[in-house]
Order: sequence, then structure tokens, then C-alpha cells
Amino acid sequence: MYKPERIWTDCQAKIGEPTEHVVLIIGYGVDEDQPNDPYFVLQNSYGTDWGDNGTAKISMHGNILGIKNWLTSPIFDKNLK
Repeated sequence: MYKPERIWTDCQAKIGEPTEHVVLIIGYGVDEDQPNDPYFVLQNSYGTDWGDNGTAKISMHGNILGIKNWLTSPIFDKNLK
């Protein structure tokens, strides 16, 4: 069972390894008691019953759950009207 104060540091994945699920990174932070382990806050699509009200913390170190395999972000064209 996921504990809200836990930062996932296991579940490493290989770079380029296919993923079977997508999550949304909605934030980041550092806990006072773990200052050397910054984390991403992710939101899952399973609803608020999963994790900590639908969110979880995963370490930025390594490739936890394959989070660094398929990152995407929008590119905004300032000339579009």
C-alpha cells in the first residue's frame, strides 16, 4: 500500500523500455527529512482512491517507473494568433 510520505525509489526501468501506462507530472519538491532526494509529484488516472488522493511522489534520481523514457512537453509558438 502506498504511504503519502513515501518517495518511490525502486521500480527502475531501462531507458527506451516500452511503458504500458501514462501519468502526469504535476509538481516537484524536496522533503525536509530527505533533502538529497528531490521528487516529482505525479497524478495517476486511477482516481482519488489511488495513492495520496490520486497522486504519488517518485524520486528524480534514476528512472523510476520509466518516468524518463517518454517525456513530452508542449512547445508554444508565440507567433500563433
